[in-house]
Amino acid sequence: MRQPQRSNHGAQQVNRGILKLSYFYEVVYLFISCGSCLRFLVTLNSREFTMMHYKKLLPFFLLAVCFGVIACGPNAEELNTRGEEKFKNEDIDGALADFNKAIEKDPKYTEAYLNRGYVYITTGELQKVLTNFDKAIALDSGCVEAYYNRGVIYDYFEEYDKSIADFNKVIELNPKDVEAYINRALIYSKLGNKEGELANLKEAARLGDPAARNRLEKSGIEWIEEGAILDLGADTEEQKTE
Repeated sequence: MRQPQRSNHGAQQVNRGILKLSYFYEVVYLFISCGSCLRFLVTLNSREFTMMHYKKLLPFFLLAVCFGVIACGPNAEELNTRGEEKFKNEDIDGALADFNKAIEKDPKYTEAYLNRGYVYITTGELQKVLTNFDKAIALDSGCVEAYYNRGVIYDYFEEYDKSIADFNKVIELNPKDVEAYINRALIYSKLGNKEGELANLKEAARLGDPAARNRLEKSGIEWIEEGAILDLGADTEEQKTE
């Protein structure tokens, strides 16, 4: 399985820290202001400001405080980053909890679904893996890693047509993805499609994969650029006719 490259969050973390601190001061100010306002009203006219009015205002006061507390908590990106660190340190339960929270914070946060899929791979819950990769793709049709890893899972389930379709999409999005060509070659080998297997091995060799080059050279098969492109074109046409 492949995982997406993690970006350097250095400057962003500093900015988010400053922003969170400002939220905290705003909440404290809001808390003090609301409390002072209530006390002022009670003191101003205790006979008119009855307990009933106080009870009516209290939910709004509590709501404002809760909103402020939520604003001070980690956002979806921070929860996702924290989950990645836990996953890297093999804290699977902790990572899953953070990815779940990230999705609760932002149900459209693609990377959290992708990472939760990786967690379920670790726990062997492959149907949940597919569900999360499906969701990641639904949110981001250009999510290469979701297509790639879903293709691997489909291959495991021997759903070869779906697997090939996903690796086709990976190559469409990134024509230089060597691993996608290798995986597609392996599937064609399982299906007994020698032409498709060789075409993808040639393209992988052209892109610099040493294992593909070694295998082709041992078989006495050339993998020059022009030949690889022509073979891939023929392979694509064959898939369309099928």
